[in-house]
Amino acid sequence: MGKPNVYKPRIALAGKRFAAALVLSMALTLNAAPALAQLEHGVMGLFQNGKEVGRIYVPARHSHDDTYVEYWFLYPNYVYPGKDLPGFETVIVPLAEKFSSLAAFRNSMQFEPGTRSIKVLSHETLTQ
Repeated sequence: MGKPNVYKPRIALAGKRFAAALVLSMALTLNAAPALAQLEHGVMGLFQNGKEVGRIYVPARHSHDDTYVEYWFLYPNYVYPGKDLPGFETVIVPLAEKFSSLAAFRNSMQFEPGTRSIKVLSHETLTQ
């Protein structure tokens, strides 16, 4: 007598493949280096509900630096987001503009009165 014909649904095989891929993905993720914050340098536009409300200048830095600076310029119409503003959208968009330095960036801009200049110094550490 031959072997009985056993039906193996394809979905069961696909599930095993998916589980194996998931386990592999998790293992690779755990071994990956932690991501650092802002890596893209250049000029970013700051938009709220579709209107430009500021610019951010991010100097170039080494990808492994854990201390970095960003320069935020908030126009007078910038609104600090909060829970009292449901549906209020703030978006940061990389712009094509390139500058060799903060001074070159500042000299290119004509900030209107009331624009706030903010220097953000960040130091990243890993938490346990």
